[in-house]
Amino acid sequence: MRFALLSDLHGFLPTKPFNVDAILIAGDITPPVHVGKQVEWMQSTFYKWAIKQDSPIVLIAGNHDQCFTSPYKALFPLAPNIVYLEDSGTTICSMKLGGAPWRK
Repeated sequence: MRFALLSDLHGFLPTKPFNVDAILIAGDITPPVHVGKQVEWMQSTFYKWAIKQDSPIVLIAGNHDQCFTSPYKALFPLAPNIVYLEDSGTTICSMKLGGAPWRK
């Protein structure tokens, strides 16, 4: 079982493909901009990047990812290969994962 573990990307997405079973993103994925711009970034840049990945993506929001708060998170779709964890869990590659985002 191989995982790519990412965090604190702040809008910088990896350009090289991963040869892994799953990609885990543990917070602070969005660029440090106003929440409206974060929503736009999730709708375009992140969505396009995510659908190109060959592996499922498990995503947990971080304290800088304000677009994951209500009502904003309803404004952008997540790619079909993404599982967003918010005080919840999932099983990927027979491994149980849980996530609880932390935000101010």
